[in-house]
Amino acid sequence: MKRFIISAAMAAVITSGLSARTQWLETEHDFGAFDENNGKVTCTMRFVNTGDQPVSIVSARATCGCTMPSYTRRPVAPGDTGRVEIAYNPVGRPGRFSKKVYIETSDDDGRTTLVVKGVVIGASNTVRSRFPVDAGPLKLRTAVAAFGRVDRDKHKSVF
Repeated sequence: MKRFIISAAMAAVITSGLSARTQWLETEHDFGAFDENNGKVTCTMRFVNTGDQPVSIVSARATCGCTMPSYTRRPVAPGDTGRVEIAYNPVGRPGRFSKKVYIETSDDDGRTTLVVKGVVIGASNTVRSRFPVDAGPLKLRTAVAAFGRVDRDKHKSVF
């Protein structure tokens, strides 16, 4: 039993010296201002494996469906570079945005948050077609606002 404990401790010491580390070259990207009509915009964020063991990306999850990450599927050797490509779809989303992508790797650091942000300049015909009714400084979809309550078995009508 004593030999087993000593050999397990030695194995732990030996393997603790071997580790995989990721160093991200960029964790935030600003697209700046761009037109909604241009469609999807993409950026690539890279990392370097600074450890002495191969590292791989286990998962990449975005905070919403308008942001789509794709990443290097193969393990990244020590000293080599991996990448994550992030695409943002601005259609129907005028204004400022800031989206996060959570990256989980097989190294000791575990989880990294990447951020993409920018300003979408909405297409004038798109905004006008979505909100055609002017109500002072507000733009509305319809000229009718529903107020009140209709109880069951009681029918209300307006002529």
